[in-house]
Amino acid sequence: MSKETWSIITIDFNWLLCRYVYTMNLKLTNHFQARFAERGINMDHVKSAIRTPDKTENIFDGKIKAIKKIDDQTIEVVYCKEGFKDRQNCYLLITVYYK
Repeated sequence: MSKETWSIITIDFNWLLCRYVYTMNLKLTNHFQARFAERGINMDHVKSAIRTPDKTENIFDGKIKAIKKIDDQTIEVVYCKEGFKDRQNCYLLITVYYK
């Protein structure tokens, strides 16, 4: 069994929604960062897919696939939701692509 080394970058996003601030803490794996850049993905589309997906699928090992149609494209984001007592909206982003 091989060991993988992951470096994680944390990005905080804030949105003002109906007088409430919605904070997402996104952790990006190396794989996610590479696919994001390689495929020319729009970060607003990633955030929208996680925040308000059209459909979600539980895939394996606690991973979730968020699917969202945006304009003429469908974006799929695979992530794990990390639960911390002080952080409710923490996501480890694994991969992303347009279908």
